[in-house]
Amino acid sequence: MIERVISYDHRLLENGLIEVRQIERLVEEGAEIAKKFKRHVVVPGDDITNEDPVTKQLAVMAHTDEVILSHINKVNAIRQSFLTIGDEAQEEVVSTLEELTEAYKEASIVSEGETVEGEAEKKVGIWASIKSFLMGGV
Repeated sequence: MIERVISYDHRLLENGLIEVRQIERLVEEGAEIAKKFKRHVVVPGDDITNEDPVTKQLAVMAHTDEVILSHINKVNAIRQSFLTIGDEAQEEVVSTLEELTEAYKEASIVSEGETVEGEAEKKVGIWASIKSFLMGGV
């Protein structure tokens, strides 16, 4: 019988970001036969309702009002900096993000010797999110 085992690695960064790595293993008769990873980051102020118990505990401990406000201020400062660099530089940044998006659509990402399902699609989403963020979106 094949058993699915899920575990998590966590890393709390100085700025309050929590890096979460979910490790899903398929085990048959005590031997691991497959493994895949999913990664995400929880930022100060994120909804933690659907996070694992340890991530929730870390967020409650680390995401104080002061840390959340600091994160919001940093995000706003980055966006404001982008908006003040000028049209030509903004176009270059957006063009680079679009190129990265196209490159990752074709990419196959490997992590720790294992193919990571969906990593290329995740990168495409990240670049699109960065572009939207810089252009004033959420």
